[in-house]
Amino acid sequence: MGRKDDYSIQLENVTYLAPEEHAGTTILFVIQGELMISLSEHDFSLMENDLVVLNHNEAYTARGVDDTIMIRLHITSPFFTSYYADYFQLAFDCVSSRIDPGREKMMTLLRKYLAEMMIAQSHKAESSRLEMQSALFQIMLLLTRFF
Repeated sequence: MGRKDDYSIQLENVTYLAPEEHAGTTILFVIQGELMISLSEHDFSLMENDLVVLNHNEAYTARGVDDTIMIRLHITSPFFTSYYADYFQLAFDCVSSRIDPGREKMMTLLRKYLAEMMIAQSHKAESSRLEMQSALFQIMLLLTRFF
């Protein structure tokens, strides 16, 4: 299970991300710099170590300030739905800067699994794909359970 196009993760140097609507869930995790995000309802900025979950079909634009580096994970709707039938009834509420202290631990775990996926992707080891899938499922579980 799990084809290459079910999800994608990349480390990006961001100056500008054009408006795009994405069929699926996207997580943006700022490693360095600052990212200005514009959603339909509001704008906000993400600083280093901040993270946001963008929901299915939520249009956004993003602008990097200075030398912004982020991890972007995209999980397609069909893939998410195949493991979580109520996916389309969900709207994840997850902006790290506005999170209540009770969920801070879950935020830390999200960051950890994103980093693990990135590391596994950069190693071309035999077990890399398995490590990526494992971290991906942990992320999906955290999202559905806590956010």
